[in-house]
Amino acid sequence: IATMGGGRLLYRRLMKKVMQLPREHRDHYSNVVRQGFVVYADEEDAERLEQISVRALHDAQWVVDKYIAEAKNEAPPAPKS
Repeated sequence: IATMGGGRLLYRRLMKKVMQLPREHRDHYSNVVRQGFVVYADEEDAERLEQISVRALHDAQWVVDKYIAEAKNEAPPAPKS
């Protein structure tokens, strides 16, 4: 994804989000992150890569927020487009 350095940075940021999740969910979401990189490994369009990166970070934050809300016995956040 993107340049090699940009891809590594994105991967690192997403894995930091995964580490914020409850232990029992980390393996699943680690695999989701890895698979996302496999799926988009051949993408070369910089604009599309930016869209993918922004969406991945947004989705990762939503998942973290969902588990935080569950831990506090609150309603999970509504998904945003």
